Amino acid sequence: MKISLLISCLVLTQAVAFKIVEQKKVESGVNAIFPVVDISGGDAVKKYVEREISDFDAIKVSGYHLQISYQTYQSRNFLGFLLTTFRDTHGAHPSTDIKTFNYDKKGLLAPERFQPSELELLSSYCSSVLKPILEKKNMYVPEMFESGIAPTSENYANTIELDDKFIVYFSQYQIAPYVAGINK
Repeated sequence: MKISLLISCLVLTQAVAFKIVEQKKVESGVNAIFPVVDISGGDAVKKYVEREISDFDAIKVSGYHLQISYQTYQSRNFLGFLLTTFRDTHGAHPSTDIKTFNYDKKGLLAPERFQPSELELLSSYCSSVLKPILEKKNMYVPEMFESGIAPTSENYANTIELDDKFIVYFSQYQIAPYVAGINK
């Protein structure tokens, strides 16, 4: 796999400095831009992207496309990345998947870091916020919603943790039909 260095920058906060190296991979049908952090577990994003590309290469046919991009979230003590993976394999419609990575000053935070009581709180809060929104848009499907918002580690694996906020992402089809998109 050919990876070229694009940008090296230092994200400075009052408490923690994270060195981020942005990498890019472009080849036929694949365009991936992703960060690598100079901290314990900092190569987790790169490993994830390499797996995604490898899986895509195994099924790739002419005209198929894979695009991976990311968004950075930072606060005084935390750094988070939201990776968005777009695949067009000429199905009924393209698919978009998400994956988050969170770091504190010690390194990568485990996605399964929540206690059962915390999952209950997350589930209750997210349900109270998202259910009315989906009902108003006529996209509330009770079985899909209840299953996808239930207090399980799997349902709350895609989060961004910052000093002053906490963002929970729900993938397409997780709590509502495809047309509802990615919810947060």
